[in-house]
Amino acid sequence: LRKPLGIIFASIHDDLKGVCVYDLPEDGKAYRKVKTSLAVGDELLSINGVDMTHRSLEYVINYIERVDTSRHKMDMIFRNLGRARV
Repeated sequence: LRKPLGIIFASIHDDLKGVCVYDLPEDGKAYRKVKTSLAVGDELLSINGVDMTHRSLEYVINYIERVDTSRHKMDMIFRNLGRARV
């Protein structure tokens, strides 16, 4: 999912639920704003206080698409899984 977020997500594993950062394109909004605190491989824990740890990629994408970012801020919390920083 690219959206204006500039974060591309992927499933953590086919058999497990959960979503992680798959890519942070250098020309994307997220890379410019949080490049020192977010890395490829980081797990998405929550969006606006809603737990995303055991959600499917499809669920997360649908949730993000429903958030009206012109009226509401989107707060995402990630957990660093010890991968290299972008």
